[in-house]
Amino acid sequence: MKLWIRRLVQSGLAVVLMANLAPGYAAEAHMYRCLNANGRVYYSDVPGVGCAQGRHDRLTRDGIVLDRPVDEAELEAIAIAKAKADAKEQRKRIEQDRHDRMLLATYASEDQIETAKQRRLKTPQLSLKLSLKKISIHRTRLIELKQREATLTERKKPIPASLKKDIKAAESDIARIAEEIEIKQSSLDQIAGRFDKDMARYRELTVPTKRQ
Repeated sequence: MKLWIRRLVQSGLAVVLMANLAPGYAAEAHMYRCLNANGRVYYSDVPGVGCAQGRHDRLTRDGIVLDRPVDEAELEAIAIAKAKADAKEQRKRIEQDRHDRMLLATYASEDQIETAKQRRLKTPQLSLKLSLKKISIHRTRLIELKQREATLTERKKPIPASLKKDIKAAESDIARIAEEIEIKQSSLDQIAGRFDKDMARYRELTVPTKRQ
């Protein structure tokens, strides 16, 4: 009887002790996550398991990050990236200031910018117009050649080698001129775009901002 009572008392004390420790234990319950040099993720109750030299994140049992040690290399990389971004932004501001001064020194009005734009576009526009005329001529010729080929085919007559050669040459010329037209049109768009951008910036610099 005494032995049974002793065991019951010991068991009761153990339950009481665990009940008193449980809240503190739950509050401290957490786990660790780390990434080793090979990119493998480890989870453990004790830091250092799997990647003792790696950075450890302390998590709750539900996976919520409690804290993350400072990574000096990462902080240095962030600082370098920020310095580069700041330097790039500074160069951009300097270039914009230089361009603004050039605009104000070159033009006295928006009309002058528009006049300069049309003068700059004149030669490329003439070149584009010539290419459009050339491609029209070649397309007309190709249509005529194709018609001759169709007529011979309809009459079940052989197609001369010279006709096939002319058709191929016409198609090649059309493809080449079409590429030239695309390049010239792109150049015109870029020129016009630069002047339009200058016009918008000139207005920002010379027209007072309207108060709300």
